[in-house]
Amino acid sequence: MFGKQVWKTLTQPVSLITKLLKVRYFPNSDYFAARASHNPSYVWKSLCSVKDVVWNGFKWSIGTWTSISVWDSTWISKNYSIPQPSHMNLTLADVKVSNLFIPNSKQWHMENIYILFDDISSQYICNTHLFASV
Repeated sequence: MFGKQVWKTLTQPVSLITKLLKVRYFPNSDYFAARASHNPSYVWKSLCSVKDVVWNGFKWSIGTWTSISVWDSTWISKNYSIPQPSHMNLTLADVKVSNLFIPNSKQWHMENIYILFDDISSQYICNTHLFASV
């Protein structure tokens, strides 16, 4: 039941309950980075208690990928997160997953991927399946 409410919170960011929870419990982050604060409500404690369950079953759906950051989101299969370079220039700081596609297609731009990322990350990216219909 609480997992379902968490899913609504993640997928409906404009709902009233999501806005209220965000203002109170995670104004500068997202649900997964939020912590149970001092003296949290029963609802928030319950939503935090299912965080691991939701996280383990959570995957981004491949759509346009224009809002998914390469660095901040677990979007690759097997829950692999790409390590962010410690000395990253501003151009790379805002890279979205959609920037890794061949323009106007649903295919990975493999040459650019292998230039930008280490071999392990590049392999994970290129092995992430893209659905043409989404």
